Amino acid sequence: AFTLLEIEGDGGGAGNVDGVFPVGTTDANGFWWTGFIDNNIENGTITLLLVENFTGSQGDDLDTDNDGVFDATPWASVVDGVGVNDSPGSDFTYAEVELVEMYDGLPFEPGGASRIPNGTDTDMLADWVRNDFDLAGIPGFSGSLDAGEAFNTPNAVNEVIPADLPPMVVSTIPMDGATNVLVDANISVEFSEPVTLGTNPLDIVCGTQNFSYMISGGPTTFTFDPDTDFTLASNCTVTVNASEVSDQDDPIDNLPMDVTFSFTVTDGNQCVGAFTPIYSLQENGANFGMPGIFTVEGIVTGDYQTTDELRGFFLQAATGDGNVATSDGIFVFAPLPASLDVVEGQRVRVTGTVSENAFDETPTATNTETQFMATGITLCGDTGAITATPVTFPLADPTELEQYEGMLISLTQTLSVTEVFNLGRFGEFSAAFDGQFSPDGRLMIPTNVVLPGVAANNLQADNDNRRITIDDGLNIQNPDPIPYPAPLGLSADNTLRTGDQVMSIAGTLSFRPGFADPNDPTRNFGTITFRLHPEAAPTFTVNNPRPTMVPAVGGDLTVAAFNVLNYFNGNGMGGGFPTSRGADTLSEFVRQTDKIVGAITQMDADVIGLMEIENDPSSPNSAVQDLVDALNAATAPGTYDFIDAGMIGTDEIAVALLYQPATVTPVGAFMVDNDPVYSRPPLAQTFEENGTGERFSVVVNHFKSKGSCPSDPGDPNADQGDGQSCWNLLRTQQSNQILNFVNNVIVPTSGDPDVLVIGDLNAYAQEDPIVALENGGFTDLAEAFITDPYSFVFFGQSGYLDHALASSSMNGQVTGAAFWSINADEPRVLDYNEEFKSPGQIISLYNPDPYRSSDHDPIIVGLDLAGVPAATSLIAPLGPTADINPTFQWAAVGSADEYLLWISRADGTPVLEQFYDAATVCTGSVCAVTPQLDLLGGVHRWWVRTSNSVGFGPWSAEGNFTVTVPPAAATLVAPNGPIGELQPTFTWEAPLDAEWLLLWVSSPGGSPPLPGQWYARADICTGTVCEVTPNITLQIGVEYLWWVRTWSASGGFGDWSPGTAFIVLEAPEQTTLIAPQGTIGMTQPLFEFDNVENAEWYLIWISDETGPTGIFLFSQWYERAGICGNQPTCQIDTSLSFGDNRTYRWWVRTWNPFSGFGPWSDSLTFSVALGNQTELNEVSGVELPDLSNLTDTSQPPNAGQIQPPFTDATGTAIEVPGAELDSSLFP
Repeated sequence: AFTLLEIEGDGGGAGNVDGVFPVGTTDANGFWWTGFIDNNIENGTITLLLVENFTGSQGDDLDTDNDGVFDATPWASVVDGVGVNDSPGSDFTYAEVELVEMYDGLPFEPGGASRIPNGTDTDMLADWVRNDFDLAGIPGFSGSLDAGEAFNTPNAVNEVIPADLPPMVVSTIPMDGATNVLVDANISVEFSEPVTLGTNPLDIVCGTQNFSYMISGGPTTFTFDPDTDFTLASNCTVTVNASEVSDQDDPIDNLPMDVTFSFTVTDGNQCVGAFTPIYSLQENGANFGMPGIFTVEGIVTGDYQTTDELRGFFLQAATGDGNVATSDGIFVFAPLPASLDVVEGQRVRVTGTVSENAFDETPTATNTETQFMATGITLCGDTGAITATPVTFPLADPTELEQYEGMLISLTQTLSVTEVFNLGRFGEFSAAFDGQFSPDGRLMIPTNVVLPGVAANNLQADNDNRRITIDDGLNIQNPDPIPYPAPLGLSADNTLRTGDQVMSIAGTLSFRPGFADPNDPTRNFGTITFRLHPEAAPTFTVNNPRPTMVPAVGGDLTVAAFNVLNYFNGNGMGGGFPTSRGADTLSEFVRQTDKIVGAITQMDADVIGLMEIENDPSSPNSAVQDLVDALNAATAPGTYDFIDAGMIGTDEIAVALLYQPATVTPVGAFMVDNDPVYSRPPLAQTFEENGTGERFSVVVNHFKSKGSCPSDPGDPNADQGDGQSCWNLLRTQQSNQILNFVNNVIVPTSGDPDVLVIGDLNAYAQEDPIVALENGGFTDLAEAFITDPYSFVFFGQSGYLDHALASSSMNGQVTGAAFWSINADEPRVLDYNEEFKSPGQIISLYNPDPYRSSDHDPIIVGLDLAGVPAATSLIAPLGPTADINPTFQWAAVGSADEYLLWISRADGTPVLEQFYDAATVCTGSVCAVTPQLDLLGGVHRWWVRTSNSVGFGPWSAEGNFTVTVPPAAATLVAPNGPIGELQPTFTWEAPLDAEWLLLWVSSPGGSPPLPGQWYARADICTGTVCEVTPNITLQIGVEYLWWVRTWSASGGFGDWSPGTAFIVLEAPEQTTLIAPQGTIGMTQPLFEFDNVENAEWYLIWISDETGPTGIFLFSQWYERAGICGNQPTCQIDTSLSFGDNRTYRWWVRTWNPFSGFGPWSDSLTFSVALGNQTELNEVSGVELPDLSNLTDTSQPPNAGQIQPPFTDATGTAIEVPGAELDSSLFP
């Protein structure tokens, strides 16, 4: 261990240890630094020593006689040191180097110094370079240094400020003497240091033409964009004006002299003559079969010519053929440096041959990429722009992308990252649009969500139409840096996870593998597929963040299943690497262990089933013992133990069971089923919960994988094409044998039916092996508790192979289940492995945390084995209370998770049925809630029932209390305002706790018709509505006022209701008709009659009396306000035209809504006489009845088909023609 010491050097205190500062470890750059608060290190004479294994203390006096020589040295060695002395004659320092005034020729004491070279103990005074007093280089300070002084920046290499030099032109584009410069080219100038430009830093002259320009960039490299294009074949000279360019340091220096360079603009004749359109080489998606040399022309849309890239570029026709079935683009194989270097946007011509690259596969119509092998490239001298062709998902078929091969396309939909497995190896990820059965858009394994067979195959086809690979455009393996997620790139702290989202990607489309060896066409790695090479780094949205906490599953115990991906520990003593699986070196094994230990300790499960751990005999050096030792070292001795079953079966990997002795104890011997049907035998153990004595058994499994399929397609374990892959029959047989093992070995041995089947069953949720277990009485806990569950990602699709299933008796004791999504969503390059990584990546891509500790996510199950809780006892309220919102209190029951509070009125009417979480409402031994009930007065009953994950406990004994508040006032409903009944029904709403109601009816100036009458609620009320028709006699035209008062036995009198007034109105009187009558000289008369008090509507009835019998002509209701107003008479304009020389009769009847119809008026007759005969079209030949013989039996119509309000003398209704009227005209 190293320690930094501050040693006093002044006078009598010389040699005292004033400061002791332990030194930490260096970072990845080799630095360790510390910052001190003000006055922590004193001014004046001190010595700083870096010592090894310091054993002294602050305050020790190491120079007791103050002679400048240590009398004690409590350290093993001095590694480095430096002293500062402001009084050399009287003060002492104790290092090889002493900094004093004039030590470097400057006549003042040093304010700081840095040693050059950095980090080397030279013990040479001349190597210490002065720092200025203004703290230049220290974060937070803005001082500047003179030339020759040193920066003293923490965590950075010491450097000396060189002598100030003027700025220089480093490079230009175009270069001096360049030819064939494009007419729309920009000019770029790079300077040797940051500079400030004046208003005219460049003169651009082509012949006699001077060019103005826009400036961008800086402060070192600037781009000058001329306002107009250059002229073809012109000669141009650019002058950088020295007086307009100055550096930004102190002192300010200008460019020493003008800098001039020249270039020649293209003459535009580079690309002439005919060429072959690119789209004619694409052959409508088929392989191109025409030999020969071709010349094509187009715009460069993607430049990937370097050795590490695709070694070519994408070229697209400036104008396509409009045929969606043929691509307008092509990949041109033209690697650097043998080929001309092109730039995106240039128009170029390329000569060469066309071929189909199948990347060492057997060529078919859909598995090759059309490539143009360039033998000559010509820059046409200008540029162009290609608009990206939009492509949307889902496709009709995956081969639909063939029509865009080689083109610039854009994806504007929001896509979900659906795989990152090869992000580190090939710089690629897969993205998909709106995958079914997934909330984050990822694609799901079909048999995880639908049944095998037709449904699974249909979903697989749908998945294939929704995905695409996004590729970095590099043709190398294991790139450094890994480009995504941009801009920082992939690291252990900056991940890209399945489920994250990306949108608005544009780029060129190829069809190729992740890596194609340029020197060996047989070496191609990764899936050969369509790949989009983005023209700009995609922007990602974190839609599936890393879980920072282990998911909560409830319960008192937790059980986990965790595939630890080939945990092999060499020989168990630090050697023996590499083994057949897992870590290749001790360093990798340590990194693997740190991740696995981090995951297991954070899960903190009481029982953990492991898969893929090395299958070795029982010994102190076994892999499982090694892992348990590491777990106990990371926690505390004895925290973890394991079921020592030795070797289980003959496979290289096995299952294992770990447990925490503090919470559970194994009961009896472990059980192994050695039936030959298993690929790896299962291991079972019964455990007892220490706190309750409850028992349960766990059987951990690892079924046959879906790989290494039988070669014989007739083998029943071959892939049947139903989505379940191969070995499905064997896995189903293994499930059935597990049921046999549980029913005939585990349960009889343990004497307890509570069993959990856990492990990697290598079958997805809807597949036959899982269905077999469910049919055997087990519940799939992931399906029961997790929304859209998954634990594994395979070829861009997610599902769960890792299972926890509970027996029927165990199922009710499960409180929850969850996958901890730490592995499957992460790029595999973030695991413990060191191969294929640069030295920097070995550090940056690794953290000793749970993320990507394996390729499977662990599943965690919560258990509560305590049984149902006991009953609680009620505390309050009991007895009378004046509180309408009392606090309900009862005794807490330790094993209860929830309480059901039930409150009702004395008659059983429910008031409240509410569950409460124990953790929320209970404090100590009492639970309390105050629901906002606004209780009515009277007796109430209440109970509380306990419950937990196992079930309900018993109800408490009944409690009752009486709310001693008076009932609220009643709300009066009717009568209200004008009425037509002399003996009305009184209606009001009364609170439920009002047991008696007092009705009071009064009239001004006379005796009250009803001076108080009590009614029992039970006699007159239904619910809150009360009705009574008292035997009272009211008078027409008198206004009455009425009230109701409430009363209850528990609360006494309530308030009187507000009074409500009403008046009994008589039926409206008969009106008197005025006009028309007699002979009139008009065809559209106004009908006038008296305005009658209390009449609100009038019905006019008109008949034609010209013939021998009357003919009904017209009837219509009119509202008083519209035809009378406040006038003494009413006038109706019927808009009818009456015929000349015809006679008519009319009546009017009154009505109001309170007392109904008044009598019909007497009729009036009028005749029209205009001097000529005009016939009125008859509307009916039905004879009008004799109104004098009719009596009223009905109310006025209010909607739809109306019937006339008449019956004849025998009481038979008489229909009058023409009576079907618009309901909007009815009163």
